[in-house]
Amino acid sequence: FNSFGGEGSLNRFKQNADNLGKFIINPKLKINSYSIINNKDEIDIIKVGWIYSSYLKLPWTPILAASGETFHYLDKNTIPLRLRHDYPRNFQGQINVL
Repeated sequence: FNSFGGEGSLNRFKQNADNLGKFIINPKLKINSYSIINNKDEIDIIKVGWIYSSYLKLPWTPILAASGETFHYLDKNTIPLRLRHDYPRNFQGQINVL
């Protein structure tokens, strides 16, 4: 059994995330940067940097925290085409933000 891979891991992750939602308290999302990148393919990209934190309603009150960037790809009529999330691999940097 491997909870992070293998058959059924995506469904297991979705179920765990759904179960976790009712325990989240005091969620905060801070937008710390944004920029518009004009692409030569007539697609604009809006890049948004963010920081998320919350607590879990458990006896020891653990903290959930993440930071990353979200890229919104828009066509020439500003219709969303796709979304991409990037997360840094420097977890110490995320801890320092808290």
